[in-house]
Amino acid sequence: MSQDLRLEEGANPVSGHFQGGLQSGVEIKKLAQSCNHFLAKCFLLLKKIHDPQRPYGYWVFLISCVMIISVDPVFFYVPTIAAERKCLGFDGELRITAIALHSISAIVYLTYVNYLLPTASPKIEVKHFWHFSLIDLLVVLPLPLVLLILIIDIPELGVQNFMFPMNFFLLQYLLRVTRCYTLFTKATRVSGILAEAKWAKAAFNFLLYLNGGHVFGALWYFSAVAREMICWEHACSVSTTGCSRRSFYCSHENSIDNQWFFSVNDLCRDDLAFDFGIFKEAIQHQIVDVTSFVGKFPYCLRWGLQSLSSFGQSLQPSASPGENIFVISIITYSMVLFVLFIGNMEVN
Repeated sequence: MSQDLRLEEGANPVSGHFQGGLQSGVEIKKLAQSCNHFLAKCFLLLKKIHDPQRPYGYWVFLISCVMIISVDPVFFYVPTIAAERKCLGFDGELRITAIALHSISAIVYLTYVNYLLPTASPKIEVKHFWHFSLIDLLVVLPLPLVLLILIIDIPELGVQNFMFPMNFFLLQYLLRVTRCYTLFTKATRVSGILAEAKWAKAAFNFLLYLNGGHVFGALWYFSAVAREMICWEHACSVSTTGCSRRSFYCSHENSIDNQWFFSVNDLCRDDLAFDFGIFKEAIQHQIVDVTSFVGKFPYCLRWGLQSLSSFGQSLQPSASPGENIFVISIITYSMVLFVLFIGNMEVN
């Protein structure tokens, strides 16, 4: 009898622990359900706010599209020229900012394409999350992130290799602009807001003008840095003191003791010795030497907007094929914006 009593007493703690475990499991399950319910409410609220079928959602969608295609050119401002050491450096803080902005823009893009667009499926299923087209896959590839990480770790990068990654970057940027414009047109056609606000196209074209000035200004700065590196290579080839590409980088331990500093300074600051073309303004005003993004961004933006507004007539390029292609791109983009603006005026 006493043995049975002791068994019952020993079983009571076990039963209590078991019931406590069941209660804890039930509480965890309820907590998970409440979290899922909260996330679902947040998502529905986000979808309602960003719904292009609503008036305010239309403008949120427009601003988001412009932000998506505007953050990537920040990548071109990462390289800087250290004037006192005559070497190439990188803005570490801006590099981290560019990586963060690109990541955020990719998340926003995926969210819009899959869930928030009026053309998206109303049923949200996890198995359909990765169903993208080939263009969507190319758009979301983290190519700028890879470039920003690897470009600093290559000590002997030549100028041609320095400019080579920009071609892939521009291709991805062109795909992103095309994709966002297609999504914008489709969303506004479904919502029908453009029929109510006829001036919306003019506003969108103005945003394209501002974004074009931002992109071409960033490319102008990036190309000016590359052109000065070409001048360094030319000075290095004619120098009798001897130099190497490794000494072009500020991270190199002997870059501060460059013996060919004065020859480079004389050659790369002389208009007759080296033709900088349309990048001469950035070299003479030492825009490439400015390390602060706030200090060089307004100047480059002004240059881009001024070049677009004048249809590139004030630009005097050198004999470089790449530079002439860059000028042709500015003229073509300006003409496209002008044709779109005239077409919108005729429609209205």
